[in-house]
Amino acid sequence: MRIAFIVDKAQPFYVGGYEGKVWNLARRLARAPENEVRVYTSLPVSSRRIDDVLYVRIASPDFSPPSTTGRSLTHGIVFGLNLTRSPFRDWGPDILVVESIPYLHLWTMSAWAGALTGTKVLLVDEVWDRYSYFGWPLSAVSRRLILECLGHGLSFADIAMATSSVTQRALSDRFGDPIPFEILPDGVEDVSRVIWPDGPAKGETYDFISVGRLVPIKRQIDFLRALAQLRSKTGWRGRAAIIGFGPLEDQLRRSIVQLGLENQVDLLTRVPDDRLRELLLQSKVYVLCSEREGFSRSTLEAVAWGVPVIVSRPSQPEVFGVSDFVRDGRNGLYYDVGNVEQLAREMTSLIQSPELRVKLTAEATSVRSTYGWDRITERFSALIQKHQSRARDDGFSESDPPDR
Repeated sequence: MRIAFIVDKAQPFYVGGYEGKVWNLARRLARAPENEVRVYTSLPVSSRRIDDVLYVRIASPDFSPPSTTGRSLTHGIVFGLNLTRSPFRDWGPDILVVESIPYLHLWTMSAWAGALTGTKVLLVDEVWDRYSYFGWPLSAVSRRLILECLGHGLSFADIAMATSSVTQRALSDRFGDPIPFEILPDGVEDVSRVIWPDGPAKGETYDFISVGRLVPIKRQIDFLRALAQLRSKTGWRGRAAIIGFGPLEDQLRRSIVQLGLENQVDLLTRVPDDRLRELLLQSKVYVLCSEREGFSRSTLEAVAWGVPVIVSRPSQPEVFGVSDFVRDGRNGLYYDVGNVEQLAREMTSLIQSPELRVKLTAEATSVRSTYGWDRITERFSALIQKHQSRARDDGFSESDPPDR
């Protein structure tokens, strides 16, 4: 089976939610000897083949973003223009999987993608209706263009796989049901494979940890202010960490000093995945302060690995897939986004009550089972088989109806 993924950025070259999904799906599908898997991407490729996955670059190096902390408009346009022609040449995929972000390429590739004979899958992680990836309110023109591009993607796709029920509903509300809208969430590694075999690594352990890009919509400043309140009201003298990278790094470092937290809060950048998992597993509480979050793989990992979580109840529920797996009072606590005092109270309750922390981790096994990567990969294959079976049945009934 020939399987092609088209994604503007792909892990391990860029670490993020939907990029990680493509990477994990691709390498797991490539383990089957009958599969040949290729990823067509715009990032520099240091090795053409990684874990049996062949990487093909389809963009000029002159137009790659200077860093991988975000995407540029130029990058999205060039990526789309490079896909006005099919990249496959003499190699035709049986399954084509297209990541929808950054949208423009769905328009430019629609002329040739619809002519492919294989099964075509559109991965939709977020439907930007009112707010963009950057947290900016979208103008009417921008919103219309984005939805138009998504419509082109749906015009050539046989099936759309949404990351969460929130995205699935957004697709159905805006486009009706032209094709099946299924759910294919992000996944989590088996905890038995990521826990260190010889005991925990030496180094820092944290009371609180927060993971995410250092950009305004992640609201790490709320996390810092809540820590300052926690210390002021309870005398907390523990340690906390923010892990991520992005344009707000210097500003957050200044805020740590201004709040007098320089001896209690670490800002860690460019942390390898293995080290990130160690830090997460050694932390008492995970905190997510985002205004919007398409899915949040790090929050899923915290829940699945038995780390209690506090998450914001966002002002932009149209992109909040976290609600699919965090249940308020059952396996996590919610607070209203931006309400620092409420966040500080929830942090206080968890740090002072080991019993509450244990209660909130009781569903970890169930979440780990539901969202394990092997199970997600099996679901992907089952959805493909379901579509292909339905297509065969439809073709049979139209061209050669059975005898009555």
